[in-house]
Amino acid sequence: MDTPSARMTAEQAWRTLNVLWFPMLAFNLVYIFIPEFLAPPVDLLREEPEMREGLLYTFYAAAVALFTVATVLRRSRLARVDTVASGGRAASMPAAAGTQKYMSVVLVNLALLEHIAVLGLLAYLLLGEREALYGLTVASVLAMLMHRPKREEFDRFARHRHR
Repeated sequence: MDTPSARMTAEQAWRTLNVLWFPMLAFNLVYIFIPEFLAPPVDLLREEPEMREGLLYTFYAAAVALFTVATVLRRSRLARVDTVASGGRAASMPAAAGTQKYMSVVLVNLALLEHIAVLGLLAYLLLGEREALYGLTVASVLAMLMHRPKREEFDRFARHRHR
């Protein structure tokens, strides 16, 4: 049963989503300061330049793949939630769950985008690549800003929730 005491209101859900989004974004910036507090990393592959370069390109390719998957996931899942919430054919989800589904899609999306910065951290820790750390962290922050929760999207799903 969808009672106010059993489920959070749309405004509470929006605040919760933002309370979760902002620290996820801010935590990415912590990665930039890690090199300042650690001893210089050991370049595990300094004797193998081809392997080193291959691993670095693998990190970059994985970052592009994460961004692509996050973008496709967000578009496809939100389109599906929107179709279901507005009474479309795909009735596998009740319209009352629109707000929670929106929150789930956005949080999974942001978690995927945060992993781009983790790849930069790995590049720094394993290969000593400070530029990769900075570049992938900035890319992660920009992607998270691009994919942030949007009030107009959220309101569209919250409206359908109370029909």
